Amino acid sequence: MIYMDHNATTTMHPKVGHLIMDIMSETGNGSATHCAGQRAAMHIERAREQIAAAVNTRPAQVIFTSCATESINTILKTFKGERILASTAEHAAILDCGHAEMENVPVTPDGIIDLDALESSLKREPHAKLLNIIMVNNETGVINPVKEAVALAHQYGTLVHVDAVQALGKTPVDFKDLGADYMSLSSHKFGGPQGVGCFIFASKKPVRPLLVGGKQEKKQRAGTSNTAGIAGMGLAAEIATSNIARYDELSSWRGDLETQISNALDGITINGENASRVGNTSSLTCRGITNTVQMLSLDLEKICVSGGSACSSGVAKPSHVLTAMGLNENDALATIRISMGWNTTRDDVDNFISQYIKIITRLRT
Repeated sequence: MIYMDHNATTTMHPKVGHLIMDIMSETGNGSATHCAGQRAAMHIERAREQIAAAVNTRPAQVIFTSCATESINTILKTFKGERILASTAEHAAILDCGHAEMENVPVTPDGIIDLDALESSLKREPHAKLLNIIMVNNETGVINPVKEAVALAHQYGTLVHVDAVQALGKTPVDFKDLGADYMSLSSHKFGGPQGVGCFIFASKKPVRPLLVGGKQEKKQRAGTSNTAGIAGMGLAAEIATSNIARYDELSSWRGDLETQISNALDGITINGENASRVGNTSSLTCRGITNTVQMLSLDLEKICVSGGSACSSGVAKPSHVLTAMGLNENDALATIRISMGWNTTRDDVDNFISQYIKIITRLRT
């Protein structure tokens, strides 16, 4: 199998798996005061420290959740009823959140938030209470000018939530340097287990808990903590940030992939290619062949890619990210996402290139 869908979920690091199995053999609730509970709490607090170190913040500002979607919902619920901004290329967890009505800010043809349009929205009264901005787009890999957007928002008294789900481990993430007020992360995007996430909030910024009924996570998220999963997330963050240079190599391989496919086949477009992108992701449009046909044909050869976001790739409709960038419906529906991970090999890339060219050539004859 050639797995090229790491933006959907990446392979768990073996060290993380071993740690999780060890902790799962232990007994203890981190809320209990006895020695077993204290040991569980120790694992959780160690992970909190690891996450904080990975994004340059204080451990007290890290709140664990079940996933990034829960984290995002918590932040948006905090501002329910207020004026909230979000770019048109945000993840569906932002745009479809039932806790808030979004006012959209357009993106450029390369998928970057339009800072002039953002300022126009920020100027309008009543001033927005929150801006949501995705740091790395999950479909295209495009990196947004987050620091500039944060500075602009703060000029108008607007707080900023940064969706850094696809960023950690692929590009430097510095909560303090960005000046963000909130940030969301997801464990399984950087080598940790599924079912664990967290959000980070700056000191004295409001948080309205989504889940109530307990005092866990500093009273910000009720419910018994997933000790093993949280510990795995912490270790995965530590490993991912220490191996970030790996994505420079993946960027070189991605360049070879895009060049060779574009040279061999007509009607190929790389979406966001003129923008700054993380090294592992390619959004590739192959005109005239739907992404469903492409994905099924690749899957028959045991090659895994997606048609866009993993949260919507089972739905045959054009990507809102791509249409926001100006693609027509047919081109958006002819686009696949190729995403490499920490354990992708050069052989994987070369085999994908040759198989993809062979498959598309066959489909067009």
